[in-house]
Amino acid sequence: MKQTPLNIWSFLIRKQNQCVITTLKIINWVLLLAFSIQLICYAEQFHESRQWLNLHYYEKTGDGYLSLADSNQFFVSKNGRTNPEAEYIKALALSKKQDRDFREKFPLRYKIITQVNNLSYEPLVFPDPDIQDIQIVYPNQYLSNPASMFGHLFLLLRSKNGITDSTILHYVADTGDVGSLGYIPGGLTGKFEGRYLMEPYYKKIKQYNYVDDRQIIYYDLVLTKKSINNLQLHAIELKQTHFNYYFLNENCAFFIGKLLNVVLEEDVVSLKSLILPSQIVNTLHDKFLLSSEYHRKPGTQLFNDYYSNLNRSQRVDVIDLILKKTTNIPSDQNTLKSFLYISDYLINNYPRLTPVIRYNRIRAFKELRKQGDVNIRPSLQKQNEVSKIKSKKISLDYELYNRFSIYYSPVYYRDISSFNMLQTKEMDLLSSGVIIDSKVSPLYTLTLIDIINTSQYNKVLNAYSWRVNSFFAYKKKLLTDQSFESGFSYNIKNQSVVFGFLGFNYASYDQVKDEALNNLQLNPSMRVGVKQKVFDENTNWSVSYNYRYRHNYIALNLTHHGFKAIHQVSYSHGYDFDKIKLSTIIPF
Repeated sequence: MKQTPLNIWSFLIRKQNQCVITTLKIINWVLLLAFSIQLICYAEQFHESRQWLNLHYYEKTGDGYLSLADSNQFFVSKNGRTNPEAEYIKALALSKKQDRDFREKFPLRYKIITQVNNLSYEPLVFPDPDIQDIQIVYPNQYLSNPASMFGHLFLLLRSKNGITDSTILHYVADTGDVGSLGYIPGGLTGKFEGRYLMEPYYKKIKQYNYVDDRQIIYYDLVLTKKSINNLQLHAIELKQTHFNYYFLNENCAFFIGKLLNVVLEEDVVSLKSLILPSQIVNTLHDKFLLSSEYHRKPGTQLFNDYYSNLNRSQRVDVIDLILKKTTNIPSDQNTLKSFLYISDYLINNYPRLTPVIRYNRIRAFKELRKQGDVNIRPSLQKQNEVSKIKSKKISLDYELYNRFSIYYSPVYYRDISSFNMLQTKEMDLLSSGVIIDSKVSPLYTLTLIDIINTSQYNKVLNAYSWRVNSFFAYKKKLLTDQSFESGFSYNIKNQSVVFGFLGFNYASYDQVKDEALNNLQLNPSMRVGVKQKVFDENTNWSVSYNYRYRHNYIALNLTHHGFKAIHQVSYSHGYDFDKIKLSTIIPF
């Protein structure tokens, strides 16, 4: 056959195509081989991965590791608590054998190992398909219980069948019969066992809603379906162990964060000296893992809002509904709502009132429904945006004309709902500062604890208010002021607060005049005054008569709660002193 230029050209093109195809095949095999080698290497080194270390709650200790899990049942190898590699080798062997006990007790480990090593996945345990999403829930500070003074944190596994079929997953300390006084030293030294527990939502939330009556904040977590399923599988694994509970760091917030570390792409918590529920929420916020925020207002606060606006006759009707069975139910909506808002709290805290309250509550609901008012129970209020929890503060004070102060508080919570100062819950811990005076040397201060628990007192809620303060200062010598006061606060039409307190100071330093006393003294204290709303619900003034450190004085304050700061102008007048001070508190 005669070779023409066209034939020669076609032949060269075919050869070139064959060469290209052969080259592509070689490249493909090289890439496949490289990928296979990489997988093998990854599988062999998987025990050093973040995922494996988080699965077993390993913490770095010098050159090695130690798991926070304090039970041998949580590991499948003899030295699994301190040896991630030995634990992985044994778990891999069990996965290859399709060991039944391993697959039942450690379903997430089994799932991950089979995926990493390309093994057959034959699960025996499955996640609940009805769980549609997960919320992280933050009941705020409960100052009547040291275990909850920073708040609590738990996960709500929400069922598509409704909230009553949902489950909560939380971490709690088993304190046994230890009371509040024994809890503090035991919690500080790790004497209690901590465990992850799953409980029906309706059962646990009853305590927060109607026994403690705390404000509760719900956040929607941004989780994939895979992460939701993996979290459920890991919860089964956690039944095999307990942990040592420490009040300040290895607490509910830390271990909820550690649980989320297992199913998230990046960690949200690591072990440090102080870990608070607000820190976990704020970290999730910063990583864009919270999509919505909801608040539940406490029933007692709703009751106070309504009850304070009732007239004398209406208040008598509310008390009658609490104490006496009646078929003659009042028709006034505000009276009935006041009764219903407080009814669950009273049933759960005063069992002797239960039969009467339940009897009258049925009739009160019927009367309101007859009037077309069916929205009675406190509901979740969706917020406009997801906000960070402000848990620290900086304070700046300027005293005319020669004194300036600055303070930093690493733990600070202030819960004021609009003007309702009767519901103030304020906690300030480990606040350090310096007072600079142009005439004398600086004074260095440390406030170990300053807690204000102010609640409304009325004929229904016999709530006491109290404040405890532990203050130290140093200027050439150590000075102190330890104080406690207790009393009552009365709400007048949600516009004014009348208050009275009695207490004592054990002090060598006068915090009113900012000067040292001649010696350490134990003195009584008294404070009586009124606080009044001004202009709007963010501004108020107060005037009080005070007796402290053996001298009398009058105090006037004007306070404005701004969006990012609290501003205050105060004037104190005593027999031998006058003081004007400008203050700014910046929570963050």
